[in-house]
Amino acid sequence: MSGKKHILMVTGDSGIAWGKQNIFYEMLREFSKYFATVHVITGSNNVGLPFIIHENVHIHPSNRTRIGRWDFWSHSDFVRKRAREINERFPLAAVISHVIPPFFPGTHGGMRASADLKIPHFAEVMHIPGYPKAHGSLEAWERWAMGRFLKRHNKDFDWVRIINEAELRPYLKGLGVPKKKLLYVPAFYLDFDTFKPRKIAKKQQFVYAGRFETNKNIFALLDAFRAVAADYPEVKLVMIGDGSLREKVERERSERVEILGWLPTLKDVAKVYNESLALVMPSLSEGGPRVTLEAMACETLVLSTPVGIMKSVIKDGKNCLQIEWSAKEIEEKMRWVLEHPREVKKICRAGRESVQMFEYHEALGNYAKTYLKLIK
Repeated sequence: MSGKKHILMVTGDSGIAWGKQNIFYEMLREFSKYFATVHVITGSNNVGLPFIIHENVHIHPSNRTRIGRWDFWSHSDFVRKRAREINERFPLAAVISHVIPPFFPGTHGGMRASADLKIPHFAEVMHIPGYPKAHGSLEAWERWAMGRFLKRHNKDFDWVRIINEAELRPYLKGLGVPKKKLLYVPAFYLDFDTFKPRKIAKKQQFVYAGRFETNKNIFALLDAFRAVAADYPEVKLVMIGDGSLREKVERERSERVEILGWLPTLKDVAKVYNESLALVMPSLSEGGPRVTLEAMACETLVLSTPVGIMKSVIKDGKNCLQIEWSAKEIEEKMRWVLEHPREVKKICRAGRESVQMFEYHEALGNYAKTYLKLIK
């Protein structure tokens, strides 16, 4: 197969099918430049008609009805059928699927399409729910489901992409995924025109950015902030994001906690990072978190648990501050930030240097080129 290739992605991110210009949308803008066409199969958007973005990215929402969630339960069949249809017009060179527990319909469909068309299959593991720490039985079950699926089906993948090495490589090897199948390709793409230091006066505030979900451990952060705020009447906490725990957070937050929701643009997010003394990320488990890298690029101090990519990035006291999962530990580090402004500035400068490898164009070029080398 000569020239640029056609490739299929099966994603669990349906936001793009609803017109959201999210992180996945921005990733495809650069990634697609390395291919003739990129075809993305998503869940239903209630319309089910294909459309094109970025000139050569074809979005294929499921056309199955959402009544009774038939679109979900029949998604594997839809992926297989649509892959065949795409291949008739655009001979596909490979399938990429995002491995999402607990039922994996997209990945099952990708496996079937790969077998039908006799083309390679890249399975992408972005996150292990409940790892290293689970919050409740649901996360523990999803972690079990992920382990069972990868043990049973790793033979059906040509390669398994991992996005952080220190955490995911030993975990997947322990599940029996052969070393030769594991591809370490980070999934963090930072636009340094957006995420950069700005000449903005720092406010006496900490920031949290992310979903309001159990794995984020945000109530430990709220408890920690409440204790700090009792001694520092000028300090506040701003929270960027939303999620299923929003109402509970609203009930339990103190008066100096401001919930901003999702901000309109990434530039708005970067502005809040620049205004803040530090970003606090107390997560129990993560695939990223991307927001810590964004804040570091802005020369904003990061307080993070050793999860996801941060397990590889953290040099405690040198480029960021490591925290454990307890409210007491988070409180102590927040107090340290308020009491040591000179040391904080030094750590912030080193933090920005630590994330240069995640520059948008370079990181996405590496992603595409890694796959192209493996596709015959």
